[in-house]
Amino acid sequence: MTFTDDFLNGTMSYKIIDMAAAFHYAVKVKLIRYETLDDIDFISYGKVFENENPILARQEAFKEYEKWIKDLYTGIGKTGGYITDK
Repeated sequence: MTFTDDFLNGTMSYKIIDMAAAFHYAVKVKLIRYETLDDIDFISYGKVFENENPILARQEAFKEYEKWIKDLYTGIGKTGGYITDK
């Protein structure tokens, strides 16, 4: 199965394959980055985490999510602003 995600006239295609694992989590990121007022950059990223144990798949997906959040805080100069419960 394939589906398309249109983000501000940019297209991302995802192909869903039959997975051996019973559970999977997907992390999708869509960001707009302004270099200057006239220079706009679009970032689209996606990754699927799968494991027979749903807890392990979820932990890996949340680790990836936290990496993106920390990068966003670092980009605005607030590296100490993001606190996790770990």
